[in-house]
Amino acid sequence: MSDPAEAGTEVQDIICFLGCAFTNVPSPELVAIGLVTLHGQEQHYVELDITTPTARQLIERASQFERDHLIAQCGLPEFKRCCGDLGLLTRDWLIALAPENSRFLVAFDHPTRYRLFEEAISHTGIDRRAVSVVPLNMRTIALSREGEEAAGRCYRTLVGRGIRRHHAMADALALRAAYVNVGETSARLNGVLHSPEFRRLVTLLETLIDTESNYDLEGWARLWLTDEPYSLGGERPLDLIHAPGGLERLERALQMMCWGAYA
Repeated sequence: MSDPAEAGTEVQDIICFLGCAFTNVPSPELVAIGLVTLHGQEQHYVELDITTPTARQLIERASQFERDHLIAQCGLPEFKRCCGDLGLLTRDWLIALAPENSRFLVAFDHPTRYRLFEEAISHTGIDRRAVSVVPLNMRTIALSREGEEAAGRCYRTLVGRGIRRHHAMADALALRAAYVNVGETSARLNGVLHSPEFRRLVTLLETLIDTESNYDLEGWARLWLTDEPYSLGGERPLDLIHAPGGLERLERALQMMCWGAYA
């Protein structure tokens, strides 16, 4: 779609996280669209009416997995009135949400999801001069350890809403959780890596481990900060390093690890 920035006007970026349920991976057929904004306050969900003849034909073409995990989640109480033209309803939501000269950065973790979303709204005659939609591939974030852990926590909290993995709204919320968690961790990590506390941990490692092997102790410590070691009860060193007594706990944990390695 066109970019309002080309007209020389100030553009407001709005990040939306996309989830799409679709069947038949060789020939994808769209079942539902879920979108959520960065702050999570604006959410959009629309799904096929599975009672229609067209939907019944789609169900017949779907695999057993798709019937059990995708189509079985259609018509749930919270979303039962969200049936209709997927592209048209999504277009209307975007337009209603967007101030003038807005640009939607639609985040996705699978190219097929974005392609189906774009095809759905492109058939509605959306005014591309008023609303610009730009793809934002977040597959790397979604597949990172931090991202997957955050997404997993999000899925577990959605049990109360009766939705689970592969529901379009659940997938959109999980992708948002991954993005927020990775961003927050990155920001905190940048601050910690330049702190005297982190330097103290690296110095301790240098006294405990033979550095003649040219092992990158600082690089190892960076990774350890976001790990959840058993010795710390599953808590991340990043969350403890500035907590009261936390630095001392980390030092003891490193000492025990090194002593164990040489035992």
